[in-house]
Amino acid sequence: MNFTGLLLIAGSITFLLALLLSNIARRMGNNAIFRDYPDNIRKLHKRPVPSTGGLALVSATMLGGAILIPSMMEYMSPGMTGFTYYFAAAAGLIAISGVYDDVFGMSFKPKFIIQLVAAAIVLYGLETQFVAQHISYSETPLAGRLAIYGVLGLWMVSGCNTVNLVDGIDSLAGSLIMTVIFGITAISVSWGVVDVFPFIIPLAAAMLGFLWFNRPPASLFMGDTGSMFSGFIVSVAIIVLGVHATHWMHALSLALLLSIPLSDTIFAIIRRVKHGQNPFESDNNHLHHMLQRYFKGPGAAVLSLSAASVVMISIAILLSNITNITLFFFTYGILFGLFLIIAVTYSIKIQNRDSVLYSHMVGIKKEEPGILTQKADKIRKQDNLESNVPVSHLAGYHHRNGA
Repeated sequence: MNFTGLLLIAGSITFLLALLLSNIARRMGNNAIFRDYPDNIRKLHKRPVPSTGGLALVSATMLGGAILIPSMMEYMSPGMTGFTYYFAAAAGLIAISGVYDDVFGMSFKPKFIIQLVAAAIVLYGLETQFVAQHISYSETPLAGRLAIYGVLGLWMVSGCNTVNLVDGIDSLAGSLIMTVIFGITAISVSWGVVDVFPFIIPLAAAMLGFLWFNRPPASLFMGDTGSMFSGFIVSVAIIVLGVHATHWMHALSLALLLSIPLSDTIFAIIRRVKHGQNPFESDNNHLHHMLQRYFKGPGAAVLSLSAASVVMISIAILLSNITNITLFFFTYGILFGLFLIIAVTYSIKIQNRDSVLYSHMVGIKKEEPGILTQKADKIRKQDNLESNVPVSHLAGYHHRNGA
């Protein structure tokens, strides 16, 4: 069987698995402990929605990978087969932490530590199984290698959390992941690299199956399980692709693949620090929230951000194949200028927000703690009366848009 046929068969099986498992996950979510409850402040969905989609997404992706990887061994680079075991272990750790967070809740610090451990597993696998086959370290000092791995570790942790941050409105995180996978695939084909396909093809097929249930109005959410897992996979795939880059400019261009979620994360951190907030505390001033309010619905907001992601990814594809340094830095300079313009405009919009509305969104009044919790409790109690579903005190505080 040829390579393309192999990918199509594995992708089709994974897609069907994702449809089946997502439907099962939606039915599982009838238990209130697995529901995400609206609060009309940050969570604007109209009714409680199961947040078990991440379980289906992870399961379908892992099963798809188990089908695809053994059949691809003859096509992959030396050492890549061994690396997949480290990658699977790290991705599984991320998924388990996401499940725990969705059910019981987890503060940022333990999540961050778990993400660092997962990143360290991947980096160890890269060092021992894969990188040495492609890059010579004979003239690279140890300090330089440690700095590179520090940046790569931060990239993977950022990948987990940026996708989690943009998972605030129906189908947005999944749509952005699909655009990133498109970019990775296009660059991989142009470079003649197949090593990333065992990661991204199962994820793409599983995400398509999940998005059938996550399209507005969503009947299933991916939760932290799905958002952190998918963010981790694409960030690792970008690193593996970067190892194959023939020029440092080509490797640097890959950072643009995640530019939209990364920009939103940067805006969120700056905004919260400026207002004296914990950078990891939830609010509803993300770009997608503002676009949703502007367009009065999630559909146009998702289309706008997905279109912006496609534009940035198209630029990344072009830059990944040029060798003109002047053109490279000129393009990056224009993009940085646009980023500053958007950042200033965004900051002005935030400053002009109604201060009373703002206080409700971020819960800054110390004398009124738990506004979101109180609203979720009210909806939860009503849901319990109407559907006779046993309600856990754990449900509904943290599933959607983890930060």
